[in-house]
Amino acid sequence: MRPLPPNDNHLPYLDAVRGLAAFWVLVSHAAILNAVYWPIVSEGGLAVDLFMMMSGFLMTHHYIQRSSAEPWDKSSTWQSFWLRRFFRIAPLFYVLLIISFLAGNEIGAWREQIAAVWPSTETTMLRYTDQSPLNAIIHGTFLFGLLPDYSFRTPLPDWSIGLEMQFYAVFPIVMLLSLRLGVSAAAFLMLATAFILQAVAPAYFHDYPMPANLALKIDVFLTGMLFAVAAHRADGRSAFFGLLALLVLVPGVVFGTKSVSYVVTQGVIALGFGALVLHKIMAAYVGQRWIENIVSMLDRRSFRFLGDTSYGVYLVHLLLMIPIIGVLSLYPAYVAMGEEYRVLIAVIVTAPPVYLISWGLHRTIEKYGIRLGKNVLKLLRPSLKSSHRTA
Repeated sequence: MRPLPPNDNHLPYLDAVRGLAAFWVLVSHAAILNAVYWPIVSEGGLAVDLFMMMSGFLMTHHYIQRSSAEPWDKSSTWQSFWLRRFFRIAPLFYVLLIISFLAGNEIGAWREQIAAVWPSTETTMLRYTDQSPLNAIIHGTFLFGLLPDYSFRTPLPDWSIGLEMQFYAVFPIVMLLSLRLGVSAAAFLMLATAFILQAVAPAYFHDYPMPANLALKIDVFLTGMLFAVAAHRADGRSAFFGLLALLVLVPGVVFGTKSVSYVVTQGVIALGFGALVLHKIMAAYVGQRWIENIVSMLDRRSFRFLGDTSYGVYLVHLLLMIPIIGVLSLYPAYVAMGEEYRVLIAVIVTAPPVYLISWGLHRTIEKYGIRLGKNVLKLLRPSLKSSHRTA
């Protein structure tokens, strides 16, 4: 695999995609809380799948870029990777986790009000009332994704954060397997392991209210990883890995873990994502200039704002949206409105404060966390270099 030129290290159009995916989640929750189901729009889980594809792609892309300076088979590379990801994810998560615990009972009361008006939206109240030390410890250590009973037990949509941390934990292992066995064999081994685990412990996986275990979503991460491998190939194998990135989504249908319609929708999203990240290769072979025009459009300042605020929007929006829709549901005129008007009003009222708060969180906590991570890496650099030499 070949490193891309240095100016390809940052892919700003993916920041835009991340921002649009976060907005999709916000809109989907506005629909769900209003007891509205619209195909695709209400299925925020598909937006989370897009997040996972991007995560798989970017982790692989950056580590191919750094492969000469940070070889995959050195323990120092693993340590640097985990430290970077921890300080990128954890600081903001911890702050909002504390806030969600402090405000949990109040948010839960509004959630009960919403369920009283639209009973089909009812959910477990443990998400809002369990502020126990055990729940705090399990979430603070990111172990909640491995425990079905705790994977969905805060007001935050953090089940996917636990899933992301599981992916970070095994990512260096996947890269090492790719180095030793080849990319295709490593992907097959990861898929096989996931389905074997589900076959051995079906009750355990069935108990998950959300797909918060990596075995349930490894195929989506692999799709992104394989697209990254395709983007770094200089020969005809680029098309092979691009096709393989789509095919890894199919076994879920064969083993009954996903419906055909869901996989088809996932496949369409993956096709669009693949067209973006492989746009230079596609343009060179088939002259797809329209893809390059889309990429240029996504590199605008407004889209960069959406990307910068995406993590905050994803974590913050329910903390505001639930009370807002709870208050709106007290008004008969709102309840009697058509579905599209209820959802539109909920989005219009919720989005501005969510994005304002998320922008502030990005400028302070997120950037501070990233800077802190870099400083920790600098402090540990001599020991990491030592382990690099002796590994």
